[in-house]
Amino acid sequence: MLAEAARAAPSADNSQNWQFKWDAGRFSCHYRQPPVENPFGAAGHATLLSAGAVAENLYQITGGRCVPRIEDLGGGEPYFSIAVDSSIGDSLSLSHPLFSRHTNRFRYRRNPLPAAMGAAVSEMTEGSARLVLLQDDGGRTAFSRVSLVCGQARFCSRELHEWLMGSLRWEGEAIDEGLDIRSVDLPPGGRYFMRWIRPWGRMERLNELLGLYRVMALAEIQPLRAGPMIACVVGGVDSQDAFHAGRLMERLWIHLNREGLAVHPYYVVSDMTSRLAQGKLDATWGSRVSGVIQSLAGLLHLERSERLHIAFRVGVPERQAVRSGRLALDRLLVGGK
Repeated sequence: MLAEAARAAPSADNSQNWQFKWDAGRFSCHYRQPPVENPFGAAGHATLLSAGAVAENLYQITGGRCVPRIEDLGGGEPYFSIAVDSSIGDSLSLSHPLFSRHTNRFRYRRNPLPAAMGAAVSEMTEGSARLVLLQDDGGRTAFSRVSLVCGQARFCSRELHEWLMGSLRWEGEAIDEGLDIRSVDLPPGGRYFMRWIRPWGRMERLNELLGLYRVMALAEIQPLRAGPMIACVVGGVDSQDAFHAGRLMERLWIHLNREGLAVHPYYVVSDMTSRLAQGKLDATWGSRVSGVIQSLAGLLHLERSERLHIAFRVGVPERQAVRSGRLALDRLLVGGK
């Protein structure tokens, strides 16, 4: 049951880049290289968010009795471990709300969310991680502008384009990992178009001739701007801060889904923040991205030692979404169940 809870955690494009091990009464979480070359790596920000989400699931499924102990967040092994008492299994259940957590990329109703809902989550924290809720038109519009520029940069990156296209799973393909194309909100003919632009050379040419990257980024942020709330997880900039942010991210996500609200994670601003710090953007995009990310300090009330970790589009869904698949436990677990 612990392994079931662990693999239910979210990961970048559902890559499920973990491996779980039993050893002398300890359950631990390690890095697993996904089939497609991972642009984040074992110690990358997105990977550490996912590791934190795994830890939060284990904490919740055990009713808080198993507190994750951080081991090595720098790419060594493992990320964290928990001590497992033999009596814990008696209280574990597949009916826990964490197994209902999911992503919904489709349209949400525009109705404002109840004030009580925001009040219920606004005080959630974990380590240095905290929440900032954008519920007014001005705040959502300002954040969407930042997301638009970061999205344009993303669609001009060969590495990220090939990661996305390699993660998509099409009709007739195994959908136990990666992004099921049915879970993506596309217009009529959109699936065929996504297949057509799969080769980077074609996407690059369309960017040069038609500015396709602008169209793609605009389509991606329109639902963000239209939704009733954007929930931002912010906090410190170190590896441990990212891990804690992942725990808070998962806690919030589980809570919102349990309350009947849909969640769509937006990672592009966080990703561009990391890539800018790592010097992975060229001079043109580096300047543009740097300019918009600097505006987040005022919008999200960030201290100098803080950053955005991830943002959620939150609202009441107009339709239910296809759930992401999961790899079989024998692909992820070593030493028991």
